[in-house]
Amino acid sequence: VIATCRTPEKADDLKALQANYPRIVVEQLDVTDHAGIDQLAKEYEGQPIDLLVNNAAILGPLPEQKIGGLDYELFQQVMAINVYGPMKMTEAFTDHVAASEQKKVVALSSGLSSIKMTSKMPGFYYYRSSKAALNMVMRGMRTDLRSRGIIVALIAPGMVGTQLLYDSGWRGKSLTPQESVAGMSAHIEQLTLEDPGEIVNTDGTIIPW
Repeated sequence: VIATCRTPEKADDLKALQANYPRIVVEQLDVTDHAGIDQLAKEYEGQPIDLLVNNAAILGPLPEQKIGGLDYELFQQVMAINVYGPMKMTEAFTDHVAASEQKKVVALSSGLSSIKMTSKMPGFYYYRSSKAALNMVMRGMRTDLRSRGIIVALIAPGMVGTQLLYDSGWRGKSLTPQESVAGMSAHIEQLTLEDPGEIVNTDGTIIPW
């Protein structure tokens, strides 16, 4: 497992996992650093990667995502991390995935990306828009990479109690990371090229576009 994060020296959870599972490698990476992504891909040239998970994302402070307080620089930051990052990662590591046995690329979407469900919750402009854009990008890559045998899928982890959620100010009900990952892992395991490419929630339900 190759795990990446911005500041490995502060990634206590990753370091604890690494201590118990020596096959975990932790690499420094910021998905907004495209040169850094290219460099990491070069370092692992020739290394097959069965599953590429595009997990990095930010929600952004919620007060700056409401009419009257919109912060467009923050919007750009959210797009850079949530959309451009997964695009660049998938592009840079396409050959690694194509050389593997499973050939899977997964990007984490969100129920908040659904246009049909928008009326259920106000705000979240930047996050909603970024995840909707991510959906379109990954659907396009799914079409383009199919000829190489690569499966590209969108999975929503649900509302998970992570640092991302807590930093946003959210204090509502949430899943534990373990609950979310268990559901996503089961879905990833059974992915095939015949998968219709819909956004699947961690509980197996389909999220409408």
